[in-house]
Amino acid sequence: MSQNVIIEILLAVLTVAIGVGSFVGASRANSSQAAGTRAAIDAAAYERAKLIYESAIDTLQEQIQALRVQMSTLDEEVIKLQRTNQSLMIRVGELQATNSELTKQISELKEKRL
Repeated sequence: MSQNVIIEILLAVLTVAIGVGSFVGASRANSSQAAGTRAAIDAAAYERAKLIYESAIDTLQEQIQALRVQMSTLDEEVIKLQRTNQSLMIRVGELQATNSELTKQISELKEKRL
């Protein structure tokens, strides 16, 4: 074999080796880039989920606060209604006593007429 043939074979082997190396390097780069992209997508999804979750918690806390205010107002109203009810019950008792007394007086007047 001549030197030219050997050099051509070596150049061909070197070209194939460089091609294989480039292919492997490109595959690894694509794999790394894909992993990086997945990590970025996962991080973005996590941030969106976190924002949604925190927003939901804030909304629930606002609703709880509103319910507490409403409950306090209703408690005050119940106390007022209980006081009104109590005074009305006293007034009903007074009116029943007055009614009873008037009924008795009417009966006495009817008896005197007869």
